[in-house]
Amino acid sequence: MKFDLTLGLLDKPGQLLRALEPMAKNGGNIISILHEREKVAGDYVPVSLVVDFPTGKSFERTKRELEEMGVSIIKSEEI
Repeated sequence: MKFDLTLGLLDKPGQLLRALEPMAKNGGNIISILHEREKVAGDYVPVSLVVDFPTGKSFERTKRELEEMGVSIIKSEEI
């Protein structure tokens, strides 16, 4: 199942790696990443990803873990 995600990440080193860890842990396979530096909003940078997850449950677990880490999920939809 492929999902289109846009995350609001703090504009500092290591934040993308931190956000990718729950995706990998839950079986997510990154299809694409777009780091939109020209759209910085305050201290946050939008990062758009297309991620293939084995199940909808694994995607929901990932979303929950990201939220618990304080990562802002701007958009999430199945594609």
